[in-house]
Amino acid sequence: MTPFSADPVEFLPYVDARELHRRISAFRNLNFRLMSYAEVSEAILNVIMFDTPKGSRCVLQVLKGRYPAGTKFYRVRSIPRDDHIIPLQSMSKVGDCWEPPQEIVKMGRLNKEHEPLLYTSPIYPLVAIEELKIPDGERFSLIVYEAVEDVNVTVIGGDPGTESLDETDGLKVEMIQGFLRDEFTRDVGQGTEYLYRISESIAKDYFDMPPVMHDAWCYPSVVDKSKFNVAFRPSTRTKLRLVGVHIGEVQKTENSEPVMSVQIVAREVEGCDDLTYFHIGSPEQREFFPWITSSKPASAQDG
Repeated sequence: MTPFSADPVEFLPYVDARELHRRISAFRNLNFRLMSYAEVSEAILNVIMFDTPKGSRCVLQVLKGRYPAGTKFYRVRSIPRDDHIIPLQSMSKVGDCWEPPQEIVKMGRLNKEHEPLLYTSPIYPLVAIEELKIPDGERFSLIVYEAVEDVNVTVIGGDPGTESLDETDGLKVEMIQGFLRDEFTRDVGQGTEYLYRISESIAKDYFDMPPVMHDAWCYPSVVDKSKFNVAFRPSTRTKLRLVGVHIGEVQKTENSEPVMSVQIVAREVEGCDDLTYFHIGSPEQREFFPWITSSKPASAQDG
C-alpha cells in the first residue's frame, strides 16, 4: 500500500525541489513503450516519494469536489456512415447509452482492457464532442444524463490551493500536482495507447477512494484544460438517470462558435429495452427535450 500522509504539508520540508525537478525530468525520458503497469507505477512512486523522519511518504494532496443533483453529464458516440435508418443500429437499445460491454473495451485513460467505465463531460456537451474528435458535419449520438443525487468526485489535476503556504513549499506542491496533472492528461494517439498506463496508474494508485467517499474521478479535459471530465464505474453511475439521446451534427459558424443541429431524439420508455425515437417538433420532443426547437439549431452549450 502506498504510504500517504494525512497532512502532506507536514512533510514538505523534506522535499528537495531540485531533486524533484531531476526526478520529473528523468521520468519523462523513460521508454514507456517497453514498460509494464507495475514498472510505470513504480516509476511514478519514485518521483513523488521522499524520505522523512516518519519513513517514506508521498507528499500529495488528494482534492475532492461535488456536482450537485440536477447537473447534466454528456457522453458522445460516433455513428457509422452507413447507419442511417431509424432506429439506428448503433443506438437502438437503452444499453447503448451506458458504458460499453466488457468484451469490447479497449485500454483508456482510466481503465485497463476489458474494464468498462462510463466517461462523461459535465455541464458542457461541446467538451464531450471535441474529446471524441467528431469532424464537422458528421453525425453522432449525444447522450444526456442528469444527476439524481450529489456526485462526489476525487479531482485529479485540480488547483492545489497553495495560498496558505510560503513560496518554497507552494512551489513544491505545484510541481508535484503539475507533474501528476500533465502526465495524466498526455495526448494519446493511435499507436501510443501504452501511455494510458501512466494515467491509469495515477488514478488507481493515488486517487481511488472507497465507494463511500467518492462516486467518480474528475480530471481536466485534454481538449480544454479549463473544463473537466468525469469517469464512473458501473457500480457508481447509479446516481445518474438517462435523460435521452440527441442525434445530430456540429457545424462551425462564421465566428467559429460550434453549433449543434439536432435531427432527431430518442429516450427510454419505461418497461422497454429499446429506445423510442421522436421527431423534432413532436409533442414528445417538446415535453422531454424542451430546450430543442425546430426553428433553429441547438447551441453546443445547450442540453
